[in-house]
Amino acid sequence: MKLSKKRLDAILNVVALAFLFLIVPGMVYVGNAWNGFLGSTYEWDAQENATSLYQGPVIDGDSSEYRMASVNDTGDVEETPVWDVSSDWDQVTIVNTGAQVKLIMNLNITANELLNSKYYSLRVKTNGTQPLKISCFAVKFDGVTLTQQQIDESITVRNGSRTAYFNWTPAEILQVETLLNPELDDETYLQLVFESSSSTDNLTTGDVIQYQIHLGKPSNVYTFSSIQILRGVATIGGILFIMCAFASTSAWNPLSGNDAFAKAKRSYRKRKARKTPKRKSSRRRR
Repeated sequence: MKLSKKRLDAILNVVALAFLFLIVPGMVYVGNAWNGFLGSTYEWDAQENATSLYQGPVIDGDSSEYRMASVNDTGDVEETPVWDVSSDWDQVTIVNTGAQVKLIMNLNITANELLNSKYYSLRVKTNGTQPLKISCFAVKFDGVTLTQQQIDESITVRNGSRTAYFNWTPAEILQVETLLNPELDDETYLQLVFESSSSTDNLTTGDVIQYQIHLGKPSNVYTFSSIQILRGVATIGGILFIMCAFASTSAWNPLSGNDAFAKAKRSYRKRKARKTPKRKSSRRRR
C-alpha cells in the first residue's frame, strides 16, 4: 500500500501527539501502578531531630537563616522545638504575635534528593490548639531571592490530633525541580508552613503545635525511584521516536512501497529473472 507524503506526515504527527499526551503519561502511570502493586504498604522514615531540619531563610528578603521560625506581618522570630524522643510528639510553642502568624519549618531534604529516591509521600501528624492549614513547598535560595514552588495542595486539619499527607508523582517532582532549576551554589530544600485555617483566630503567642513528620516510600525493595521511572519512559520514548523518524523517510517507510526491504525484494526478483533461462517456443512445421 502506498501513501502520499502529505498523508504519511499527518499520520506521523498524530502518532507523535498521541505519544506526548497519552503514552508518556500512561507509562509514568504504569510505573506508579507497579510501585503500588509491589508495595501496597509504606515504610515511614521519621524526620524528627535536629539534623532533619535545614538552616536557611524562611521568607524572601530575609538574610537570617533558621531551621524553624514564626513569621508575622512585621518580622520573624526563631523558634526552638522541644524534641520528645520517647513519644515522637515534638512540639513548638509560638513566641511571636501579630497578624497572620505562620510557623515555617525547613526540612533537610531537597527536591533533587526526592527525585532520586523512592519517597512519594510526606506524612504530617499534628495536635494543635488551633485548626491548621499546612502547605508543602520546594524552596530555592540563591543568596538574594527566595523562590517557592508548591509540591502539593495545602491541607486543612482541625485542632486536636490530625494527619495530613502530601503526595507526588515522578512527573510532579521533576516539574518542581525543573521550575526551580537550582545553580550549583543555590540552596534548595523543602519547607512546611503551618498557619491557622480560621479567618478570625490566628496563631498567636502561646499556641502549641505538636507534630510528627515522616517521609514515606513503598515497602518492596523492587519498586522504582522517580528517576528510574522517568529514565525508563525517556528510553522507551526515544526508541519510539527513532522508529517514527525512520518511518518518515522513503528509504525505511514500509507503507510507501519504497523502503529498503521492498527495494531489496525487487532487486532479488530482477536478478532471479535474469538468471532463469527463457523457454523457447516450438512451432510445428507444416
